[in-house]
Amino acid sequence: MGWSLPSHIDSGLIFSFLGIWHLLSILHMYIVRPRSFRSRAWFPAPLPGKLRCAELWILLAIVLYFITIQLSHASVDIASGVIQARHLMRFQHAAFSMFYLVYIVVALINENTSFLPLPEGALQATFSLGFLMELVIFHLGHHPGQDLESHVHMLMQLILASLFILMLIEIQFPHNPLVAIARAACLLFKGTWFFHIGLVINCSFAVPLGCAMAEGHDFPQCPNSMDEMRAKAIQVLVFCSQAVGIVIFTFTAYGAIRMAVRYRLDARGIEEMDKEEHLLREQRGEYTLVEDMQKEFDLYMDSRGVPVLKSMPRSLSRRATPVPVPPSPAVEAGGTPVSKLSNSSMPKNIKNV
Repeated sequence: MGWSLPSHIDSGLIFSFLGIWHLLSILHMYIVRPRSFRSRAWFPAPLPGKLRCAELWILLAIVLYFITIQLSHASVDIASGVIQARHLMRFQHAAFSMFYLVYIVVALINENTSFLPLPEGALQATFSLGFLMELVIFHLGHHPGQDLESHVHMLMQLILASLFILMLIEIQFPHNPLVAIARAACLLFKGTWFFHIGLVINCSFAVPLGCAMAEGHDFPQCPNSMDEMRAKAIQVLVFCSQAVGIVIFTFTAYGAIRMAVRYRLDARGIEEMDKEEHLLREQRGEYTLVEDMQKEFDLYMDSRGVPVLKSMPRSLSRRATPVPVPPSPAVEAGGTPVSKLSNSSMPKNIKNV
């Protein structure tokens, strides 16, 4: 998807902005209400009325423009009855974009009308189909081989496969913030990798040393195996660098959003936020240190005044904690406890035995 920017750079920017928007929205939702967190396929903007669906409206305009550009030659191919080889890739791009178009239209109808009530996870499933079809086209539609272009597309397939799997897991576990964050990070990763591919195709400074654009090819070609091996290694290095950068960005954004949210709250709001986080840790079986350096475990005092755990936290052990049984009073041969003998009327010398 894109507009008049160089090939792949436009798509990279779109998916990067979409991934950042989803990632920041998920982090904010989790920080504000961690116990009631629930993932979404799209996130409303803080705008009034139908403008809250700004994400969907913007995507709708972009997808329609992209499909129109990709099929601008369709009338010529249909008139001739033959799809030219150089137009096949455009038809493929338009094919998987149709899934995104269906997802956007269904989401808008579901949000603004009561005509199409959907079960939970239906929008995520529809959205994931677009990535699945894109994965199929990258895997089967592009020319197979061992050259640099195939190597770069193989790395993109890893991102698409991870994104599709995470979206399916997100449908099954909608209250798990880690799955939603990982899905948004993969969406951002898809955008940054698309942007990198666009730089390699359109900018000479991004072409690996020893490789160059050749006539009749849309991707840089490497003349010998050593240059090709070096170029592939550089692509893997860039791939890993982008992944590390996205992880660092995610943790940084989490800390920054949490500080910003707490800064805007008053003392009571901060107290409620801390209580919400504390209750969430209790639900998960996690326990934190309090000021007196004692664990907030569920304790009770036995007969000897020794604190005993009612239940072992899951983070410490999966086995049941044996509850100590208070020692029973000693019983003499006659069957009468010593404690009762001490209260009976006996000579003093017998009591002291």
